[in-house]
Order: sequence, then structure tokens, then C-alpha cells
Amino acid sequence: MATIAAFIGALLLLYIVFRPHPKVMYYAAIAMDACGQIELFLTFFSLNEFSNLRSLSLIDLQEDDGILLKSMLPLIPQLRCCHLVIFDDKINDVTSALPMSQLRTLSVSKLEFDLMSTNQISSITKLTVNYYYCNQLNYLFKYMPMLKYLHIVKLNLNKPMNNISYITNDNCAVYLKELIIDDFQHQFVYFQMLVKQTPNLKSLIISASIHKSMIDANAWENLIKSSLPYLNNFMFKFEIYHGGQEHNDIINMFKQFQSDFWQIQHHWDTVYVLDINFALIFTTPYYSNTYELIWYTDSYSNKPVNYFNVHDKVTNLKLYDNLSINKYPYYFSNVTELNITNMGWPSNINDHLLNEGNIQHLKEKVNLSKLKHLDLASYHIKTSILLQILKESPQLSEMTVDTDLIRSFFDNRELCEYLSKMIKTLRIIACHGYHDMEKFHEIFSSVEKLYCGFVRMSSQNAWDFWISLISHISKFSAISIWNISTAWIYEEKFFSQLQDEAIKRNLIFRLIPPDRDKNRHIQTKLQIWIDEKMD
Repeated sequence: MATIAAFIGALLLLYIVFRPHPKVMYYAAIAMDACGQIELFLTFFSLNEFSNLRSLSLIDLQEDDGILLKSMLPLIPQLRCCHLVIFDDKINDVTSALPMSQLRTLSVSKLEFDLMSTNQISSITKLTVNYYYCNQLNYLFKYMPMLKYLHIVKLNLNKPMNNISYITNDNCAVYLKELIIDDFQHQFVYFQMLVKQTPNLKSLIISASIHKSMIDANAWENLIKSSLPYLNNFMFKFEIYHGGQEHNDIINMFKQFQSDFWQIQHHWDTVYVLDINFALIFTTPYYSNTYELIWYTDSYSNKPVNYFNVHDKVTNLKLYDNLSINKYPYYFSNVTELNITNMGWPSNINDHLLNEGNIQHLKEKVNLSKLKHLDLASYHIKTSILLQILKESPQLSEMTVDTDLIRSFFDNRELCEYLSKMIKTLRIIACHGYHDMEKFHEIFSSVEKLYCGFVRMSSQNAWDFWISLISHISKFSAISIWNISTAWIYEEKFFSQLQDEAIKRNLIFRLIPPDRDKNRHIQTKLQIWIDEKMD
């Protein structure tokens, strides 16, 4: 929410709509992800006032929030769906306090074994977890026997798996119908172990890289026939590094996905894409919302495809400054976030994508009309090229840049006019400061949310840049500032002054101080939520 007033109003509306009623059960969701919102909500209300709440989402949960929630969560016994995003070591404390008797859907960053060893979680049917281990899946299926849906973002090994004797029919996930693994970086044999416990699986979505065994079509065919007889929806993307040494071998392996089993029996059609170091094969249409095009050389599909809809689901596209996009046959129609980065080569300026002669290739292969976020943190774009992109991107409102690139904007008046009207969210990777801070604030006069990250303040200009934010603080609705560095007097002074300014203005803020005992790199983060209307 943009302002504190709007948030308070939403809290009151939430209370009116979802206040307890003895005969009514409510399905609702509370999602909070801005500075101090969870703490603010818990200051106004206790969760026991929402005893009929069925769905709860808590995002960016901090340690102090967890302490309050641990005592309140048991007061909502009707909870059926819970989504927790917690980036610290306290997730188990919060998760263990959840009322589990009615819980059916759970989404967490990680799941500790201590929680699984209780009978309370046996009713869960839908689980999403960011990190998990192959070695512990047997226990997961044992303590969540009713699972129908399992989504694991990253599946790891915490120790070698040399013995599969622990896999028994007693721990089979017989109700599991849908499995999604976003990042599997191990040999095929470990995946074989996993699916021997999921005999009734109907839908499988998997992304894997590194291990060549994962692109063995014959092994996949044998596994599906023997262990996955009900599988009807199979989407995958497999990437392998070849370094130019195994190019032909990998092409031959990819061609094995063109047999009658894949094309005729199941209609699982594939496209493979090659560049000078990597090879990628995926089912069509491409199922992921992210795509990275490094140094394209060739592609092949096992049947005619519509070049315009292969990548319809891609919203986040990463391009390198070369002409790969010109040769790449497929179109990107729904990109909302574009990341452009420097490859280090080619040395010939005519081979760069973003120059006056080649920018048309970008416009022809990427629909810029839906673009909302342009990430240039790793690329020093020419101002004339950036201006062309802005003119083609009417929805663009967010940029990520470094301070050196911003300095190059100062002399292009037309570009500055576009930036001042369009950019509402600015993410800065700080290298240096500026002598003309008024020019900076003039160019980004419409910015409402400012995110700043720096390694260290190594000059007076850098110090002046950050301190100038204090005098312009009322222009923003939210500021988030962080640094990772060794001890440095400028950073301590800066965070102290900005915190004092927030206190003086009665602003909501959260300072996450550095933990000097854990790492020699000191990380500090300050978030400020501003609303001058509350004065």
C-alpha cells in the first residue's frame, strides 16, 4: 500500500468484514510485505479477533513479528491455508505454533524435521517449500501421507545417497498427483529414487541442470513406463554445459526425445536450443516465466511450432549484449521485466545488440509494450538507446541502475523528461555520488519507492549522495537502503542520521543492524515508510 493512511483504512475494513461471527466461516487472506506492516497490524488487532480466518499470508516476517505471532497463531483454529515467507532462522518457531488440525495448504521457505515428526501435519494435502533434501523425502511422505500437491523450489542433497533400501511401500505418497521441482541439480538416479514413492503421479514439472544423465531420453522412457503409469502431463527444461566439447553427443541425446513414445503416444513435443557453451531442451510451450538467452547458435523443434507463442509464459527475460536475439527464432510477447547485461565480448562494436544499427532486432523479437521493469545494473547503456526503449515501453515504471549510469543521463534532456514522468520505482546500485544532487532529484521527480544498495561509501561524494536523501525524504512513500561491507565510519554515520530523521518525522521504520559475529562482511538494512499526510 502506498501510504500509512491507506493501510490503516484497510485494517479497519478488514476488521469490519472479518470480525468473528458465531455462524459464519470466512475465507480471507492477510498479506503484508512493507516496512513494519505486520507489527502495525498486530498493534491494532490480535488474531483471536479473527477466529474464523481460513487463509493467512505473512511476507517478510522478522524476528520481532515471530515472537508476537507465536502466541497468537493458536487463536485461529479454523485456519486451512497458510503462506509464510521468513528469511531468518526463526521459521520453525512460527511454523510450530500454527494450528494444524484444519490446515490443508502450507507454503514455507523451509520445513524442519522436528515439525514433521509430529502427527499434527498429517492433514496437509498441498505443500510448497523453497528448500528441501532428497534424503528426507521419505520422512515427508511418512508424516504427510495425504499430500496431493508438492512444489519444491530447490531440491538438494545434504549427504550422499548410496542406499535405496530405506524406500518402502509404507512411505509411498499414494495420493500425490502433482509434483513440481524448480531446481534439481543431481544425477538421474536420485530422481528415480524419488518417483518410486509416487506411483499415482499424474503431473510432473521439473527443471534440471548440470548432470548429463538428466537428458537421457531412454532412461526417462523406462522410468515412466515402470514407475509413472498414470503420468499424462509432463513439462521439463533440462540444461547442460558442454563447453564446445560434447556438442554433437548432446544433440544426439536431444534427438532421442523425438521417438514415437514422446511425439505420438504422449504428444510431449520439444525444442532444443544451443549456444557456444550450453544446451537447453524444453517441452513446448515453454512453461517457465523466466528465460536467459546467452549466446544463441542454433535451435531445432521436433515438429512445426508457432514461433509467436512458444514463450508466451515468459515474463522475465535476460539478454546479453550480442546479436543472439536477432538469430533466435522465437518471439517474446509478454515480457514485463527485461534484464540486459554485458557479456564481456564481442569486441566488434557492430556485434553488439544495443547500438544504433541493431536496436531494431530487440524491438522485432521482444514486445516492449508490456515492459514494467528494466534492469540495467550490469550494463552501461547509451542514452540514445535507452530513450528508444522508453518510447516503446508505455508501461515502464521501474528501473534498476548504478550511479555511474545515472550520471550519463544528465546531458540528455529528452531522456530526463521521459524518466521524470515514467519512473515510479528506482533501484540503485551505488558506486559513487554526484556533485549535482538537485539534478538527480529532478530527473527522478516521480519516484515513490527508492531502493539503494552499496558496498561501501568511499568518497565524500558518495556520502553527500546518501545524506541528500534526508532533505528529500518527503518525496518518497518508501525507502529501503542496505549495504554489505566491512566496518566503515561513513555507513554508521549515515544510518544513524537517517534513523534519527525518521524518528524526528514520526515515520515508521525498521533497522536491521549488522551481525558482526556471523560474517566478516557486515550487512545493514534500513527501511522507512513515509506518509507526510499523517502529520
